[in-house]
Amino acid sequence: MNATLVSDVCFDELGHVVRGRFVLLLVYDERMAGSDYLLRLAERVARRLEPTFIVATVKRSCIDERYRALLGNPPRMVMLYNGSKVWEQVGFFYSSVADTKALARGILYALRRLSFTPSQLGIRLDF
Repeated sequence: MNATLVSDVCFDELGHVVRGRFVLLLVYDERMAGSDYLLRLAERVARRLEPTFIVATVKRSCIDERYRALLGNPPRMVMLYNGSKVWEQVGFFYSSVADTKALARGILYALRRLSFTPSQLGIRLDF
């Protein structure tokens, strides 16, 4: 299955689809060095998590004031379930091995807190 990464979405556009779903958001600043790397990382992660997760990228310039507290300052990865933040990773290592390992651990930790396992959801965390 091809990943269908939702690119450069405004967060309020996702409002109608986040209920009852897992959403992984890459919040980034397009003016920062390394933003291309982060977009490639999001595509790689999307291939393993979709269709169970919605994976989307959100530009800093597209974050409405009412969502700033939820999404924070970039770069970060935010995981939502039923519209609530359940996990976030602040910053990245800019190393493919380190970042994928950190993301997999964080997502696994969040799923366990919600009483889910990757196998129950049909996903693999070996990005």
